[in-house]
Amino acid sequence: MAQSTTVLNQILQLVPKKLFDTLASQYHIDKQASVFRGTAHFIVLMLAQLNGLTSLRDLVHATASLFSWQRDGDLVSVKRSTLADANQRIDYRFYRDLFSHLLQRQ
Repeated sequence: MAQSTTVLNQILQLVPKKLFDTLASQYHIDKQASVFRGTAHFIVLMLAQLNGLTSLRDLVHATASLFSWQRDGDLVSVKRSTLADANQRIDYRFYRDLFSHLLQRQ
């Protein structure tokens, strides 16, 4: 069977899991998260960036449409309130440090 890799998946593979997990632990990004974890939040934000989505409503529609064919469990269909809560819960310094580490790898 042919296997395809999306651009989103290729970009996500550039982020070392160990680095992501270390920073996630440092900033407690999954604290008070039940279903919508930090990994899913990161993927949704990357999806928004790649597609030029600027509103929570656009992200909700995009994840709902992609959820039907996405199989590996990282991308989840998300409600607008859940996404807004994650945006408030996750410290911006997590993403700042993640970007900084990725930039230094070049």
